[in-house]
Amino acid sequence: MIAFCTTNSFAQTKTFDIITYTPPSGWKSEQTENAILYSKIDGDKWAQIIIYKNTVSKGSIQADFDSEWKLLVADAYKTTALPEKTAPETAEGWEVMSGSGLWQYNGSNVATILTTFSGHNACVSIACNTIAQRFIEDYQTLIGTITLYDGKSGTANKQTQNMEQQNKTAPKGSFGFATTTFDDGWVSTIENDWVEVKRKYQSAAPLSERRNHFPG
Repeated sequence: MIAFCTTNSFAQTKTFDIITYTPPSGWKSEQTENAILYSKIDGDKWAQIIIYKNTVSKGSIQADFDSEWKLLVADAYKTTALPEKTAPETAEGWEVMSGSGLWQYNGSNVATILTTFSGHNACVSIACNTIAQRFIEDYQTLIGTITLYDGKSGTANKQTQNMEQQNKTAPKGSFGFATTTFDDGWVSTIENDWVEVKRKYQSAAPLSERRNHFPG
């Protein structure tokens, strides 16, 4: 299983757009019309978690993820690196896929993880930008708390068959990213049932604008 451990240091649930989740404790929040940004700075290290409003699905998780990566990562941060994508998971009428890649910001390596949900004619994406591996645990924990409204039921449906449990039991490549080298010199590598983290060598990017296209 993936060795990122969930924590109990999270606040009460919050709803933004069609997404209900538990925000990370101790992170600063900033909400715009199209997204909500959580940021944290620890010394010279920083991280962002960005939750974007839903858009109309392009019809498949592959198409949605590729489109979201281009708009929210490649175009926003001017990178041509292709993401390392995971195999999609399906539950409750939603499919989920994540991918990761590196880009440069002020001379630092920034790792971006993008998680995209596709279903019920809607597409939802959540991103994490960081220069330090230690912030990823909070991102994984937040993903594990998400419920999505399908536009039909009276309340949000718990998606991805308890994502928090999947994060603990998913095989290599099924969630998160395989290998990332962070600017602080740490390398994180997902193996079949654990994450190897080792030392290799010794202000945040802007929000992208979004539009709300969830069908009525």
